[in-house]
Amino acid sequence: MKRNYLGLFLVITVFVAASGLVLAADSATQIVTFEVLPVNDISVSNNPAPLRTIPGSSVSDTSTTYSISANGATKKITGQLDADMPPGTTLQINLEAPIGAASAGDVTLSLSAADLVTGIANGSWSDLQITYTFTVDPGTDPTAENTRTVTLTITDE
Repeated sequence: MKRNYLGLFLVITVFVAASGLVLAADSATQIVTFEVLPVNDISVSNNPAPLRTIPGSSVSDTSTTYSISANGATKKITGQLDADMPPGTTLQINLEAPIGAASAGDVTLSLSAADLVTGIANGSWSDLQITYTFTVDPGTDPTAENTRTVTLTITDE
């Protein structure tokens, strides 16, 4: 009879040990850190063709576009030149506004940053029209071909 109890004890021990292996759970944990980064991207398609005209007139170019992506606070686009325009000449820019934003219309560019588009909400837009207008006052002397760098900047309002 001792043998039956010993045999039964061994069977129960093996069963409990085996069931413990089957029922045991193994797990691991990780902490995931995340952040949504601000996006303030603006790009232009290319450079406009040379703007040439005679005194007392103006010429415009609409061959370029810009694209913008923004999130976070409401944004605006400013524009400025790297150098003053020659005497008797002006360079204006007009940016098409993304949906829900407002364009300032024709803005004369200078060394100081000027608001071109305001009220830009979160989103991404592409192929928005850029219009440049070069005006020469009557009586202005001819000049050699010049260039100016126009810097467009997206910032918080």
